This record gives sequence, C-alpha cells and structure tokens, in this order.
Amino acid sequence: MSRFLNNPEVKRIIIKLIAFQIILTILVFYIINIRIDNLKNNMIDNNIAVIGKILSIHPELEEEIIGYFTGKVSDAEMKKGIDVANKYQFTKELPIEVFSYLYNFEKNFYIIAGIFLFLSLVAILFIVLIEYKNIFRKVNIISQKAENVVNGEIEALPEDGEGDFSILYHNFNNMTNRLKLTIEALDREKIYLKDIISDISHQLKTPLSSLIILNDIMLTRDIDRKKREEFLYKSREQLERMQWLIINLLKLAKMEVGTVKFNYYNENIIDTIKGSVSLLKPTIDKKNQQITIDTNKDNIVLKHDSEWLKEAFVNIIKNSSEHTPDNGRISISIDDTPVFTKVIIEDTGEGIKREELPNIFKRFYKASNAKSDSIGIGLSLAKTIIESHGGEIWVESKEGEGTRFIITFLKI
Repeated sequence: MSRFLNNPEVKRIIIKLIAFQIILTILVFYIINIRIDNLKNNMIDNNIAVIGKILSIHPELEEEIIGYFTGKVSDAEMKKGIDVANKYQFTKELPIEVFSYLYNFEKNFYIIAGIFLFLSLVAILFIVLIEYKNIFRKVNIISQKAENVVNGEIEALPEDGEGDFSILYHNFNNMTNRLKLTIEALDREKIYLKDIISDISHQLKTPLSSLIILNDIMLTRDIDRKKREEFLYKSREQLERMQWLIINLLKLAKMEVGTVKFNYYNENIIDTIKGSVSLLKPTIDKKNQQITIDTNKDNIVLKHDSEWLKEAFVNIIKNSSEHTPDNGRISISIDDTPVFTKVIIEDTGEGIKREELPNIFKRFYKASNAKSDSIGIGLSLAKTIIESHGGEIWVESKEGEGTRFIITFLKI
C-alpha cells in the first residue's frame, strides 16, 4: 500500500479528490443552512398568520396565544389540542403537500442533492480522466522510446521524480544502456573481425607467395638434389612462420574478445619468470648473452595463470634478446611490496626511437630497427595478457642505451 501511495499520480488524484470533497462539503453545508433558515422563516410566517387570525377574532387571548407558540403549553392543553386536531383529521398522517413550505423545502432539497451528486460524479470523472491522460502520456512516451530503440535510435528517459513510473524509466534506461553497450560491442567485434582478417591476409601473403614461387621452381625446373633440399628447408621455414603466426593471432584474438578462460592460482611469480627464461635459453646462449634475475624475496606469491603469464614474459624477453647484441646483458628485477609486485626487464640493446615508443604495443607494428622476419604481435599479445591479469606495462628507452619494460601488478 505504501508503495502504491508513493506514486505521484496516485497522490495527485487523492489530493484533488480530497480538495474537491472539502469544497463540496462546505458548499453543501452552506446551502442546507440557508434552506433551513428559509424553512424556519416560513414556519414563523405561518405561525404569525395563525396568531393574527385568532387575535382578529379574540384580541383578549393575545398573551395566552403567544405562550402557545413560544413553548409554554401544559400537557393537558397539548392533549386537548391533539383531540381537536384528530377531530378534523389534522394528524401526522397528512401528506407533506398540505404544508407548502415543507413540501417546497423537500423538493428543493432533493433537487439540490441531485445536482451536487451529479456535479460530484462529473468532477471525479474529470479528475480521473485528467490524471489518466497524464499516465497514458507517460506510457506513450515509453512506447515511443521503445519503438525508437527498435529503429536504432536509443534515447534516455527522464528519471526525475518518484514512484513506479520513475522506477520504470530507470529500468528502461538501464535496459537501453545495456543494449547500447551490446550494440557497440558487436560493432567493435565486427570491426575487429574485419581488421583481424585483413591482418591475417596481409601477414600470410608474403610467406604464401614465397611458397608458391618455391613450388613452381621445383615443379617447372630441373634442379639438383641439393638445391631441392634447400628449397624444401625454405618452404618449411615459411610454413613454420605461418603456423606460428596463425597460432598467435588466434591467441591474440581470443584475448581481445575475452573468450580466454584464465586459471588463476596463488603461485610464485619468480618460478613463472624462470620458466620463461628457460624456454629462451637456447636463443640467449646462442648470442652469448647474460641474463640475471634479482629479487628482494625468495617467494613472491601472486594470483595468476602461470602458463599465460609465462607466454607474456617470453615475448618481452625475446624482444629484448633480439634487440641486444651478442655478449649483451638482460637483467630482470622483481620487487614485491604489500601494495604491488613490480617486474622490470631491462636490456643493453640498441633502444627504441622516442617517436616509436607509443606504437610498440600495437598489433603488427614494426619498429624501424625490427628484424626482417619480425611480425609485430609478440608485445601486443604480452600487453593483452598482462592487462587481463589486472596489470600494467609501459616502456622506457633511449636510442643506443637499451630498453626497460616495467610491469606492475596491484594487490588491492
């Protein structure tokens, strides 16, 4: 009941009806009071006429007659009066029409009561219709907005006021906002799908062209066994590159659309980083590079998916190794505090130009000093994985002095 009464529409109807009833009641009492005064005056006039008639015949009875009309009548006199009245059929069974002033009062009273009843019903109907018109106006607004949503025009409803309509407007706006976000997400997914297909096509074009050329040479030319083996090795390299590209593009696509299910566990992040270094050990050893891991604790527990985070570190460390010359140095420092865990991967390589720094995490971006066979998705994939773990990554670098990747995971 309280929720029903909290609706402004209900409040307005009740207030208007109460106000109307108060006005109507005052008016009715005022008119009835006037009619009663008129009835009293008519009765007095009628009694005066009787007194005048009697006294015109018996003037000596003036004091006695006046006493009768002012209430000074004994029981015996009252009984005698009744007997005389009954003798001439002047009884309570007489029709009211005999008493014209009473008859007119009754007739006028019923007319006035009927008029007031009619006006009351008309007023109530008018108030209800006006308020329901306001209610239907709000319903039409919601209906129109809903139709606009179907036509692709999403607009918010005003949420001022209180009551069920305000709640309905609020819920409608929540629904349209979610619908808008869903539509925007679908549009982004369409654009992303278009871009990813375009990127895959572009990246696969070169190795496919190489494979076609190599196969055509082997099919159309008479070449010796050594040359054929050389072509086959080159074909295998191109196929492996395509396989690596497709696998990582699919990983990146899944990460960006949020379909990857991470298995978060409280694990030692030092072990995760050491696992990444272990996977790259053959490459690092081949370039005779030195890699060190420095930490302020032996056990730094962080809730993360070790396999995915290991892949992110692999891509970052691999990038550092590729841009660090032989006999260079890569250092990894891990700092743990109650608020965050910070990982810094720093190399003594060739560095990155300042104007290129904002772009290195973009998909398929290749810096000017990138290797010819670089594809440019490793750092983009690493950034996506780290951010999916609630972390942040940024880079600091000076050309010719090396590069530093800073990764921070907040604990709160």
